[in-house]
Amino acid sequence: GTALVGNSVFSNAKAGILIESCTQGVREVGGNRVFKGKSYGIHVTGASSREGCVVRGNDISANSRSGVCLDSGAGPLVVGNKIHKGHRGGIFAVGGGTAGVIRGNDVYGNARSGVEVKGKACPSLTGNTVHDNRTNVIVSDGGLGVFEDNEVKGGHRANVEVTGAHSHPSFNRNQISGCREGPGVLVGDDGRGVFDGNGVFDNCKDGFEIRSAGTSTGEKPVAAAAAGGGGGEDASSNNTASADKKCTVDCSPDTCRGPYLAGNSVDDNRQCGVRLVGAAAAVLLKNEIFGNSGAGFEVSNKEAGSGHVLLRENHVFDGKGEGVALVGGDCSQVTVEKNDIEKNSGP
Repeated sequence: GTALVGNSVFSNAKAGILIESCTQGVREVGGNRVFKGKSYGIHVTGASSREGCVVRGNDISANSRSGVCLDSGAGPLVVGNKIHKGHRGGIFAVGGGTAGVIRGNDVYGNARSGVEVKGKACPSLTGNTVHDNRTNVIVSDGGLGVFEDNEVKGGHRANVEVTGAHSHPSFNRNQISGCREGPGVLVGDDGRGVFDGNGVFDNCKDGFEIRSAGTSTGEKPVAAAAAGGGGGEDASSNNTASADKKCTVDCSPDTCRGPYLAGNSVDDNRQCGVRLVGAAAAVLLKNEIFGNSGAGFEVSNKEAGSGHVLLRENHVFDGKGEGVALVGGDCSQVTVEKNDIEKNSGP
């Protein structure tokens, strides 16, 4: 197939490079400088892009829309690009059937987001550095996707934001740190998601801020097969409680009405480790929550009938505030069991 390699592509009224129906067409877009366009830098559209299309090693900057857009079922391999200083976002994936393998990119300094996934798009992102964007990662409006082993740091508004009904991504083994003005992870407006084995630390506000209950979607956060990679493994498979320590309430990630947090290290954030507000629901299982300036875990103004909160088998320690704080609202929906809560300073 055709290769577009080593070009300077700039100041175009539409996309700098458009890849459409490339089964018999473009195979590689590599080593280009794509900048100062009035639309997307590189736009990949259509399911045929799954057949071996690669976007590799480009320098994509200062475009009016996202640096890279994937839509209409696109599924290329996007690897080793520098995507920066866009007037909106870095990488944008949207629409049911849109997937792609996004690996080893440096995404920074974009005015809205580093990575944005919405509308049932389900890409796989591995080993990327996403930093110093207004919000580093946004998953909204039913967005899915699997985020593994990425470094997400230095966002302004939030490092990770998951919002909107049926948004249900999976975040595994990421390092999420150093948000300048907000929390490490913000989940709100009926967002859900599985957060497993992440380090969430040194953020300006809470490690996790969870603001509303989600509803079960029944959808699994598994990346669809794409060029250069296959389907992802269900990230929730190792999260069930052992048979000899049965939960008093259902702690399945499929029935939880909010985000599911397991095996994370949540430490040294400048407010709470994990804070739930109002109608928020969540399951927290076997997390290490320590060294935070506020409470290790706080539920405030819990609304009646808004879903259960389960804190189980966590280690909450060495905080500067309370270990666990239940503040107002309907605390009958909060279960705290089999945790080790120790050496917190309190008020």
